[in-house]
Amino acid sequence: MSSASGQAARFARGCKTEKNSASSYVLVMGTISVIFILGFSFLFSFLSEYSQTYHQGKSQAAYYLAEAGVERAVYELKNIFRTPLVNEKNDVNENLLKILDYHTAQDFQLSFADGDFAKDSKYFVKIEFFDLKQTPFGSLLREKEVPPKLEQYKKDTASFANPKKLGGWQGKLKITATGTVRMLTSGGELKDISRNLVVIRDIKVMDLTPIAPEYTLFISGEKTEYIKEGEFILEHGLSNLIVIAQGFIDDFQRLLPYLKGTMKDMIDIVRDFVTKTKFTKPQEKKMEDIFKAYKVAGRVRTNGVVHIYLPFFDVDDIINYFVSNNYYERPEVGYPFCNNRLHDRFMSWATKFEGDIKKHYYELVPYVIQNQKPTPKVEQYTRWSTFPSYLKQYPNETDPENLNQLLQNAELYATEVIPRSHSAFGEKKMPYKLDGITLIKGDLKIAGIFEGRGTIIVTDNIHVLGDIKLIDDKTLLTLISQNGKIIVAPKAKVNIQASIYSKDSIFGGEEVNVLGNYTVTNLNRQEGEDGKVLMPRKFKIKYDNRIRNIMGDNFWVSISKRDIKRYETGSPGQKEDDE
Repeated sequence: MSSASGQAARFARGCKTEKNSASSYVLVMGTISVIFILGFSFLFSFLSEYSQTYHQGKSQAAYYLAEAGVERAVYELKNIFRTPLVNEKNDVNENLLKILDYHTAQDFQLSFADGDFAKDSKYFVKIEFFDLKQTPFGSLLREKEVPPKLEQYKKDTASFANPKKLGGWQGKLKITATGTVRMLTSGGELKDISRNLVVIRDIKVMDLTPIAPEYTLFISGEKTEYIKEGEFILEHGLSNLIVIAQGFIDDFQRLLPYLKGTMKDMIDIVRDFVTKTKFTKPQEKKMEDIFKAYKVAGRVRTNGVVHIYLPFFDVDDIINYFVSNNYYERPEVGYPFCNNRLHDRFMSWATKFEGDIKKHYYELVPYVIQNQKPTPKVEQYTRWSTFPSYLKQYPNETDPENLNQLLQNAELYATEVIPRSHSAFGEKKMPYKLDGITLIKGDLKIAGIFEGRGTIIVTDNIHVLGDIKLIDDKTLLTLISQNGKIIVAPKAKVNIQASIYSKDSIFGGEEVNVLGNYTVTNLNRQEGEDGKVLMPRKFKIKYDNRIRNIMGDNFWVSISKRDIKRYETGSPGQKEDDE
């Protein structure tokens, strides 16, 4: 009996143990199942999110590629204008010509791609123009001999009754850029993701040839001007045609401080100098070279009267008289208090002087070295190349070329209008960027290094606070003081690399050198014939013939920095042709 009870008890305990083991197993398996489900869900979620992020990252990369394409388009378009219209081989820049011609520009398209921008990525860009309108800032070619394709754009052409101007239009620039990135899908396949970006900006194509580009000095006013005390020198680009022995020039410079005393004493000093100094006649280059330089040399114009007092002694004044003993010739000596010259040394015959320009000097009669006194003389500046009646022959040429066009249209077609006084300072590492026509309503403070091509029109005064330099020979700068003057600090020595127009000339400064050209309404060199000097006491203009638009050299494209429109094709609520 007791044995049977023990077996029953052991059986009951065994059943209970098996039941507990089964429950634990179910619990463990359930927990594992939950963990597996949660882990799988997390992994699925993670992979999905990773795939989505990966896709979004590639899509964003494609967008940035399209952005890079837009910037490349702007660069390439501007780069077309950095290359000449006609190269040294006489080949025409077809893309530039199509853009400059208003009619062909309307159908112009330029496409390019970069398949090596980055690994598994590329972009494609297309440039086109629309909504074009003509502006006054177009021009004709001045060169006599041009390639046949350019004959219809030449100023003096017998082949076309109405030659077409180049440049002179504005409108809209449309840049369509597609960026593409290759990605690996979750299925292990390669797939391209593309983003299409359309950017629309303003564009202006203009000729930025400066004021009176064929002139070294142009005085448009009708006043009587005097160039007497101090130093006033013009160089027209002909000085390199004459070779003068450097030793003679050095000796000549050493002589100048000793030219003091009475007129007879100074003549004796000069006579002694030339008889003891070794001097050979200057060597001229070939006539072909002289003619080539003459075509692009600067000229001088006045609409009033200019009286210029010659220096007492310069190398092309009386040196040949003393050396060759040609006493039948009557050489000239000038005045001891000045150093004025409106021509390149020995090249006065090759410089054109338009208007009433009179020189003041003394004439040495034969054997004046003895007891006779020099005779004061006033006559036209040169015998054969001065045209005092020029305006009577050409009454429609009183205004400097391009001036009125700029002043009348600047505000309407300017790239930028600044409604207040402004400062423009550039450094070598960060030059001031020139971009088309800028109108400043007020004063301008300016100095430093400049890059690009631009005309800065200032309604009032221009304060030059230091040297103005151009970063390269592609850069072109025109400064215009519409109603004021150029102002330089009293003791300053300044170099200005620019074409300048100033209504009332330039005031202050000890020494100013201009590389470009100089146009004024009133020269205001000094207060009357015997008044004080108002301009820099030493003033020199060296003509830069790059300012001429001979073969389409001065065109510029200005592209707005801000977008008028920016959108992606296929975006909700946005049509692809959103013009």
